[in-house]
Amino acid sequence: MTMLKHLISALLMILIGSVGTVQAGTDIAVIVHPDNSIDSIDLRELRRIFLGKRKSFANQQPARPVIQTRSQLADSFNLKVVRRSTLALRAYWSKMLFSGGGALPIPGKDDQSVKKIVAGNPQAIGYIATKNIDSNIKVVLTFTVD
Repeated sequence: MTMLKHLISALLMILIGSVGTVQAGTDIAVIVHPDNSIDSIDLRELRRIFLGKRKSFANQQPARPVIQTRSQLADSFNLKVVRRSTLALRAYWSKMLFSGGGALPIPGKDDQSVKKIVAGNPQAIGYIATKNIDSNIKVVLTFTVD
């Protein structure tokens, strides 16, 4: 069992790895599938979804967070929205996993992969730089990294 815990911890480090923070003034868009009926989301609800404390959107549709694993945007999103460093979030998800507290977020490498995942999954919610918005996804929140 100990070996399994180490293996899962290593997987989490890869999934929620980070490479730095984005430049101040970068705009981030929170995105959902175009068929999702929600038009907006507030930071509190978003935080709860990305911490696994809320499993559905306000419209009661299931919500599955999609995280970026190899982008500078992840650190900035984590600090602004989740209010945790990437390292603290990694520890949080390890604890959640071992306590049976929920499913891990869906990993996406970068903006392009997150857009592809969200566009193909009506339950998905993710984040990308606003410069990468297109018609395949729906924006429900934008904010600027301080």
